[in-house]
Amino acid sequence: MKSICYVLLSLIILSGCDKLDTKSASDEDVEKKLDEVVGQAKSLFNELRSKTGGTKGISDLAQDEVSKLMSVEYRVIEIDDVGDTKHFDYILNNAGQDRWDCFDVEKIAERHKYRFFCKRKPKSYLRYFKDF
Repeated sequence: MKSICYVLLSLIILSGCDKLDTKSASDEDVEKKLDEVVGQAKSLFNELRSKTGGTKGISDLAQDEVSKLMSVEYRVIEIDDVGDTKHFDYILNNAGQDRWDCFDVEKIAERHKYRFFCKRKPKSYLRYFKDF
């Protein structure tokens, strides 16, 4: 969401610059167009701040995103042994849709259950960049 807003902000600024014909425009026209672009940028920034809560600064948000790159979430799923693999498929596919990756399983014989150990990396916008 944030990256989309930054792209939109950049496009608005660039579109405002493309509309300026500095050779034929007077200084007043240039200032007027620049004020319009700055107003649009402020409006988008305020909208972004309201959608993100506006309590954290950009550097705090960036640090949060970087820390997500180095962390892993874990989850343990216990499934009753009902003798039907479709039951396992259904539960594990639902976990997979939430990005959980099962890396180990153990059978709990006395309770007639299976315990699946799953992990996933937290969502981060930085994962979409090539070098991350």
